[in-house]
Amino acid sequence: MPLASQSEPFSHFVHFYGSDEAALARHAGHFLSEGFSLGEGLLLIATRQHAEAISREMTALGADAQTAREQERLVTLDAGDTLASFMVDGQPDWSRFEAVICGAMERARTCSGQIGARVYGEMVGLLWTAGQYSAAIRVEEFWNRLLKSNAFKLCCAYPIDLFGQEIHEAAVDGVLSAHTHLLPIGENGDLESALKRAMADVLGPHGAARTLNQAQSRASGPTMPRGAADLLSFRRTHSDLGEAVLARAREHYQNEKRLRALLEHSFDAISLTDQQGNILYASASTTRVLGYKPEDLIGRNGLKLIHPDDLSKVRQILTEVLAKPRISVQMQFRARHKNGQWRWIESNSTNLLDEPELRAVISNYHDISERKAAEDEKQRHADELARSNEEMQAFAYAAAHDLKEPLRTVSACTQLLSRNASLDANGRKLAAFVVESAKRMSALLDDLLAFAGLSSGVHLDRVELSAALKQATKNLEELIRESGATITASSLPSIRGNQSHLVELFQNLIGNAIKYRSEASPKIDISARRLDQEWVVRVRDNGIGIAPEYHAQVFGLLKRLHGREVPGTGIGLAICKKIVEMMGGRIWVESEPGKGSSFCFTAIE
Repeated sequence: MPLASQSEPFSHFVHFYGSDEAALARHAGHFLSEGFSLGEGLLLIATRQHAEAISREMTALGADAQTAREQERLVTLDAGDTLASFMVDGQPDWSRFEAVICGAMERARTCSGQIGARVYGEMVGLLWTAGQYSAAIRVEEFWNRLLKSNAFKLCCAYPIDLFGQEIHEAAVDGVLSAHTHLLPIGENGDLESALKRAMADVLGPHGAARTLNQAQSRASGPTMPRGAADLLSFRRTHSDLGEAVLARAREHYQNEKRLRALLEHSFDAISLTDQQGNILYASASTTRVLGYKPEDLIGRNGLKLIHPDDLSKVRQILTEVLAKPRISVQMQFRARHKNGQWRWIESNSTNLLDEPELRAVISNYHDISERKAAEDEKQRHADELARSNEEMQAFAYAAAHDLKEPLRTVSACTQLLSRNASLDANGRKLAAFVVESAKRMSALLDDLLAFAGLSSGVHLDRVELSAALKQATKNLEELIRESGATITASSLPSIRGNQSHLVELFQNLIGNAIKYRSEASPKIDISARRLDQEWVVRVRDNGIGIAPEYHAQVFGLLKRLHGREVPGTGIGLAICKKIVEMMGGRIWVESEPGKGSSFCFTAIE
């Protein structure tokens, strides 16, 4: 409440809250909280409802009203009871007034240990509501007598609606004459803006300017905000235009109040800036996001808060915002918090400079520092994992390659030993076991080399699946003939992939279908269907099937569900999974024991 902060020690404020009752608690709460922070004694004379609202506002501002009341630093009196205690025959009695008020003030001062005091009262508001205007002004005269001999500040409240058609202007003038300051009706500037817009609506821009100048030239009375002064002067000088202008002004004021309430209670901070980035308005959430109070930022250039490394990018985006009215543009940048730290901010800005009610660039923004830190940490882990995988892949490839040669030597030497005539039957059996193990190890190393050789950086091109399938069946020609397998395929699409990888994919899936066949002759069908922007390719067989609990396990590296009676290394499906994922797809199996299996994978067209 600026007027209260900047006034002389013995000020007498008045607040007209009839058009905005919510402002009563805000103003009174600020007035008394300021006194609390200065160590002054506080006297609150209000209705029960208003006293509770004012106490809540004080507590929200850091002045614990309940504790202050228990310590009697804050003395609270009921406005109706206190008024009745000094009224005689419909008029206030000075001696009774002095005894009641001075006694309460002395209690507050004694407990605070200070000479200074603040009093907020609305007894005059009760008299005004009852139509006892002269009695209300008489009470104000009593207050002024006390002010001359006591060091305190006083704020009175009236339910006067300056937009009302009838406000008893003579009595209002008497009230104003008894005070040094009229507090803002609502937020600073709201009333002034509402009146200007109402005049422009009714009188047109030129007529509004002329009428407003005439009203301002005749303004007089206590110190008051421009909007209230203009409205009171207008009522005195242009009663013929009053009804239409006041109705429009009330409408604009209420709309502004609703808009402000939305802004102030938004989770995001909201700012209004001009074309150069100068801050015209900042919402209360600004304190939570950047640490600054709104009044700390108004008038400053917002670009000065931007990190130097982000400034060029922000300027470029703001140029885009100015060039595209009414289109929201998002940006991320670092801004300096009041505590000196750089915080990551995500903002959505819209150019509403051509909107008469705003004429500004509106930006809503919030702090994403934690999200950015999490994203950076996630990216760091991803980079470390990728580097580790590359190293592991290179190691696996090198190890598998280097083991091939000694394995061949072991196998060859063992075969030579088995031909030695002096070797008995048991020795030949052991030699055969070594050779067979060497063959399985060689197959495992071949598959490891194939898996390690798959690279995510491989070039993807358009591949005809029918051509890849044809090549795969050709490579498996002998196995297909020996098993008596029947392979059918419907029309297959072209997809984004790698030709050799897709041949290997089909070869592994068809080879598995033959390997894990049932007693019946293998029947394998390959089909594809469109699903949104991708294809689902299905390789279905009539084999032994897979239990549901193993559907995910079968795609793991070196995962086998059967013993050595079924040949294999447990790498084939892991290779399939890696190939499909490198193409941006996914692979899964649909199967039940004894009912065959359908291996499905997706691919982009």
